[in-house]
Amino acid sequence: SAVSLSTDVTSLIESENTVITFNFEVDGEIPEGGLPISLDVDAPDLLWITDFFNFSRTDIDEETGQFNSIFILPNPSGLGGEISSFSGSLLVRDVLEPFDSIPLILAENTASFELNVFDDPFPEETESVSFSVGEGEGYTVTSDPVTVTIQDSPEGIVNPSDVPVINFSISGPDVLVEDDPDNNTFTLNFDVDGEVPEEGITVIIEADQLNVLPEFGINTDILRDDEGNFIGLFVNGTSTTGFSDEITQDGVTTSSSLRPIEFGRGVQGTIVESTATFSIDVNNDSLFAGAETLSEGLETISLSLVDTETYNIGPSGNTVTITIADPPEQPSVIGADGDDELEGTVRNETIAGELGSDIIMGSDGNDVLRGDRNSRDTQDGEDGGNDIIFGGDGNDRIGGKAGDDILSGDAGDDIIWGDDGNDILMGVTGDDILVGDNGSDGSGSDLFVFGLGDGTDTVLDFEVGIDAIGIVEGEFTFAEVTLTQDGENTLLGVSTTGETLAILNNVQASAIGESDFITVPDVSNPSEALAII
Repeated sequence: SAVSLSTDVTSLIESENTVITFNFEVDGEIPEGGLPISLDVDAPDLLWITDFFNFSRTDIDEETGQFNSIFILPNPSGLGGEISSFSGSLLVRDVLEPFDSIPLILAENTASFELNVFDDPFPEETESVSFSVGEGEGYTVTSDPVTVTIQDSPEGIVNPSDVPVINFSISGPDVLVEDDPDNNTFTLNFDVDGEVPEEGITVIIEADQLNVLPEFGINTDILRDDEGNFIGLFVNGTSTTGFSDEITQDGVTTSSSLRPIEFGRGVQGTIVESTATFSIDVNNDSLFAGAETLSEGLETISLSLVDTETYNIGPSGNTVTITIADPPEQPSVIGADGDDELEGTVRNETIAGELGSDIIMGSDGNDVLRGDRNSRDTQDGEDGGNDIIFGGDGNDRIGGKAGDDILSGDAGDDIIWGDDGNDILMGVTGDDILVGDNGSDGSGSDLFVFGLGDGTDTVLDFEVGIDAIGIVEGEFTFAEVTLTQDGENTLLGVSTTGETLAILNNVQASAIGESDFITVPDVSNPSEALAII
């Protein structure tokens, strides 16, 4: 078979929203199931696809909000593959960077689809993009590449002079340090010369790399309508002044100033005052890597205010550069053999009380908190203090060591070991892992405490008749408790709320009775903990 490509136009004008139709002709028999070909693209920029309307951009996973590799080609005819039941468009999957080859299946001798050029706000020189049928098995190519030009308007580039001028600058430390609250925030400044129109000025801040948002304290959320349908994306975790404080799309409004741009390259927002700022924190990458440290050395990222048709760039230029350093290594905080009161900071820290009855507060960060010796050993047979440990925010690892300890994870998904002694373990907010003893055949009668709305904890070593379950006073009673067998495990739930408070590993539900439960007061600080000792 012979395959040829043609288009109905070769000049695309953004201001006129030109529609281009790609036509394929097959001279010969179409095999059963269709003839697979590729539409190859030769463009100066891998993001050529953003020159066309939303139909041609990569799609977005509605559950995660992440960009994936689906191309949506409208008004298909004679093409095989997956057709969207919503729009009737052709869904082409597995189109990856640099987006230079689109797989297609020709189901008929004549096939076509359309693309609509996108009138973006950027002043651009005329661009040329070439399309051709790629070489493949079972056919020959009988047409030359088709080159189309894309320009702002019939007159060419649009760059008006009677628009506001934005002076773009940065303020903050010369070197930003991850996990250092005194040196991890920078601010982008926008000073407008000229009148800010009533509708505001939409600005775009773009990085020199893809998917840069996770580097900063910027989270992407999904905007949905009242029926749960996906509409678009917006970002939170930012602090702005002088920007519109809400985004409205398709009649749905969210209280956010910014939204992400394609491929996670940056954000866009609308300035509504003559002076605007956008403050950003840099993230500690170890929080994403799941490691205590993730050494990257010095990183340099350039951020640019993209020049558009609605404003001009001031003499200070449109690009700033930030330098990011790894978080400083934090020395362990070690107490003495007396009764210590030790408190962490917002950083990831290791704190150990040593011998004595200590009070340890983890504060923020993903901390390692130890009641006695600063060691991973379980300290069986050694003396230890009766310690009180609160994890604070963050995903902490807490070990009581020897002694009768009160251990609270607080916020975050924590791992808590009671170790030797009769301990009280409270995961509190988050999905925590609780280990009463230390894996060495048990050491103590432990109390595992659960409250409403705190997540689902997993208890690895609950021993019926030795350990007990604590019910937070005033939140629910034993009459509301449900015990459900789930394989080898027991699910501890509350009938009135439908919550599953805990998973008791390798425990038979039928073996647990009212005598295994104790009502305990709510404990949220050391003073309340001391009151129940």
